[in-house]
Amino acid sequence: MQLEILSCNPGRIFFRIKISMRKFISVFFLTIIFCFGYFPAAQAESFFSPDTTAAPDDSLNERQLLLSLDYLSNKTYLGQQNIFIEKYVAPSIAYLAPSGFFSAFVVEKIVSPENRFDRAELMLGWTFGIFKSVETALSYSRFVFSKQSLQIGASLRNNVEATFKKELSWITPQLYLDMYFGKAKPDFGIRLELYHDFEFDSVFTKGNDALIISPSVSITAATLNFYSLYLRDSTQRISLKNIGVNVDTRFQLASVDIALPVEYDIGRFMLVPEIRHTIPLENILLSDNKAATYFNLSVGFFLIDR
Repeated sequence: MQLEILSCNPGRIFFRIKISMRKFISVFFLTIIFCFGYFPAAQAESFFSPDTTAAPDDSLNERQLLLSLDYLSNKTYLGQQNIFIEKYVAPSIAYLAPSGFFSAFVVEKIVSPENRFDRAELMLGWTFGIFKSVETALSYSRFVFSKQSLQIGASLRNNVEATFKKELSWITPQLYLDMYFGKAKPDFGIRLELYHDFEFDSVFTKGNDALIISPSVSITAATLNFYSLYLRDSTQRISLKNIGVNVDTRFQLASVDIALPVEYDIGRFMLVPEIRHTIPLENILLSDNKAATYFNLSVGFFLIDR
């Protein structure tokens, strides 16, 4: 396991969806079921037997301490967008222990259109094994926003997340289960992601660098209590007119995301530009809630990597 750069998100990508959204969603879910379910019958019993021996092999002997600085061109929460664009820089520090324990601290500073610190996050988690060949992680995050924050998730305070990942030779499905707590009613989200790593070693230097291209597609279903509160507060605070604030907060399909991160590693340094295209699916009476593309850039340095 390698620590992921925590804030990396969005950018600019051009594509055309040539099938209906309903058919796309159906195909996506069927692919996920296929990925988790297609393996020889003889392996089924051992696969679903709890693995009580240890955490996954790739987290047993690693100790990493990562410093990173990220640039975010905008942010989304559960596929929903801010009413106006804010650009951020986010320094962070993240630690991974051989036991599978991990922690991270991130601070976000708005650099456009304002210039102030806006958000901080502390994360604690543990990676372990429940099922053989499935990497599992549980984490808790605490958010603190400035009183002036107009971020879409400013009403959120806590997040509990469980992730399940099964690496296959041709694709990796990953499932995220999230509970968010804050000023509004709790929100629950499910995200299914499919991605594949194309890895190229010794690209520019012999044995000291690597290029990893990881295209992905994901679909999110969630409740949107936090978004309803955001629209109401934004309308009151910045005097928006003719904005629809009647949000259907019931659990439903929220968004489809297509992402293309490109990671370049050389020695202890890491550079990760990423483009992400988000397609909101929830029917909100808000003209700005439409498909959008974002760009992020992360620069990281491993103080410890062994």
